[in-house]
Amino acid sequence: ARNITQKAVQFHRWDVLKKLQNILVDIQKDELLDSNSSDENNDSDKENNKLGSAFLQNPKKRKAKGHPKSSKRIKRSEELNQTKQQNQCGNCGEYGHYRPKCPKK
Repeated sequence: ARNITQKAVQFHRWDVLKKLQNILVDIQKDELLDSNSSDENNDSDKENNKLGSAFLQNPKKRKAKGHPKSSKRIKRSEELNQTKQQNQCGNCGEYGHYRPKCPKK
């Protein structure tokens, strides 16, 4: 049930959480009815009263392992101003093409 609750909170599935909470309330009501019909143990009544006030809460958030995905590296000023270099042919030395597509073969 804990795993289901965590996944439901993670994916914002409030309908699933509402169903789980309704099931919990039904179970608590059944336990209260059973304990009221048999008043043999006063200790169990105290425990049921504690359960009656409990409700579902969001799981505690914890820090994930590793480097955060959202952070990006801050580029240096030299990297920001770089212009795209053109291809230089190794055969004729002109820009704009490579050796395999050289027009001066």
